[in-house]
Amino acid sequence: MKLLLVADWNYMFVRSFLVEPKLLQDKLNPLLDLTLFNGKALVQIVGRAIENTKIKGLAISPIKFFDFNLQVKVKKDEKDGFILVKQIVPKYCVANFISRLFYAKAETLPMEEKKIIENDKMIIQQSIWKDKELSEIQIVAEANPTPIESPFGNSRNKFVFSEENGFQEFSIETEHWNSFNIEKSTFNLNHEKLYGKEWEFLKDAEFLETKLYQGSYLKVFV
Repeated sequence: MKLLLVADWNYMFVRSFLVEPKLLQDKLNPLLDLTLFNGKALVQIVGRAIENTKIKGLAISPIKFFDFNLQVKVKKDEKDGFILVKQIVPKYCVANFISRLFYAKAETLPMEEKKIIENDKMIIQQSIWKDKELSEIQIVAEANPTPIESPFGNSRNKFVFSEENGFQEFSIETEHWNSFNIEKSTFNLNHEKLYGKEWEFLKDAEFLETKLYQGSYLKVFV
């Protein structure tokens, strides 16, 4: 594998749901198996603020960009990976260019992001508009993080699958990870608008957990 990019993930939130496997069978590539948790499939909404990015050694900082992904955890030949259902990035070309290097063409939508630190609390707010419909996220967490091992477990030899690009294997190395203790999280999302009518069932899906991480000097190899 060759080094594709180096970046800091200012934050990464992962909101996980459990859904009945039958709801995903028609969306599953025949070469893939669902990753099950207590007999149910794991669907995740992942948002990241990415900074200090270098692509193949070329620095594009101080540009900061965000992405907002819907993904399904899967396995293939005993390797862990995920199906990238939809990636949303703000309306400027750099974010879309980066997403095409690794995933596939993203949907560009008007987005706003704020990170506020006050009284030892960190507040993350994200807004997304589609067809004049507003989806909003707010996470309140303790500002002082706890160092952890990789939230991905073994981050080597994983893969992402998208309908546009097919299979892409990757590995992640990082200097260190932090985890933040979340006090409150609110996700007011219009799933049908953001992801399509076939994903409307997510509004009634069983909520599992929301996690908030920070990764410094991540190296992504493909």
